[in-house]
Amino acid sequence: MRLAHNEHLKVDGEDLFPALFIDSSDVGRNTLVITFGIYKFICTNGLVIGKCGGTLYRQRHIGIDPEEFEYGIAAGLKNIPMLIENAEEWVKKAISEKISMESMLAHLKAMDMGKKDSDKVIDLMKTRYGMSKWGFINGITEVAQQFTLDKREELEAAAGRLLAA
Repeated sequence: MRLAHNEHLKVDGEDLFPALFIDSSDVGRNTLVITFGIYKFICTNGLVIGKCGGTLYRQRHIGIDPEEFEYGIAAGLKNIPMLIENAEEWVKKAISEKISMESMLAHLKAMDMGKKDSDKVIDLMKTRYGMSKWGFINGITEVAQQFTLDKREELEAAAGRLLAA
């Protein structure tokens, strides 16, 4: 589940909202994880920030009492104002930061993107997002929308790591 806040991040010219990404499994195959992220409404791209305190809560599907669960969630949510400030600064920096073709190709290869999808990312940078680190991140998250849920989430987390790097 994705829960986006109704107030924009303070980044000029960007349609970005702080968000919580909640991931779990009804059958117990996955851990409950609540992660901070950025949601871009204009193209429904998500960007998961699991670094730098971005993982707000993690609990395996084993017995936990309600008070402990409530405390864990509340403690994680207290980090959101700091994460919003960090995200605003990271995005502003990424907008002005150039990225080399060699670096882009290395990142795309590490993300297991094939040539066709890598070409789509680069084309989106040239035609829509610009040739900056932020443009690269946006290209990745937009191309990620065509994949299965698991692969999309993997690419959104990789883009988030790139932003926070």
